[in-house]
Amino acid sequence: MDELLNLVFIDTETSSLYSKYGEILQLSALKVVGIKDGKMEVAKFNEFIAPSENIRIDEEAMRINQIPLEKCTADKTDVFTRFMEFCEGRKVVGYNVGYDIRYIMDDMEKIGLDCGRMFYNSIDVYKEVQYRRLPTINNKLTTIAEHFGADVSNAHDSAADCMLTMFVYMQLRGYNLHVNKRKG
Repeated sequence: MDELLNLVFIDTETSSLYSKYGEILQLSALKVVGIKDGKMEVAKFNEFIAPSENIRIDEEAMRINQIPLEKCTADKTDVFTRFMEFCEGRKVVGYNVGYDIRYIMDDMEKIGLDCGRMFYNSIDVYKEVQYRRLPTINNKLTTIAEHFGADVSNAHDSAADCMLTMFVYMQLRGYNLHVNKRKG
């Protein structure tokens, strides 16, 4: 269980399905900061980032994430600086995390920030699901989370997807813990 104290679960929602054309609109992360009596204390990072002028906003991406653009007001540099501090010293975990990492790296590079070795040795829960060949119709996060009994009604909100990813990760590892309270 101490392993959980060294992880940070991340997810993004984006303006395009392709990092070359879009940007992150919502950036979220969760980390376990304590475990007591089978309950986890979780810190949360969740920001809606103002898109750059002239950035591509794809209908398909917006249909999936359903983020109203007027909600995206946070400054990129501030958000990414605080995100790196939030994640510092922890191994990054995500579902199909290569997608999120590519977007984060591209967006940080555009504003002159370097993520260093932040994503070195990350864990992709999607790949673990593929390896286990669960009896599901597909390997989408929502399908796998439902398979394990989770409520997926808020899926495609990156904060909710972080929680689903953490839930699936814990199911795959056999952890029987519950969220006690959230900080942040």
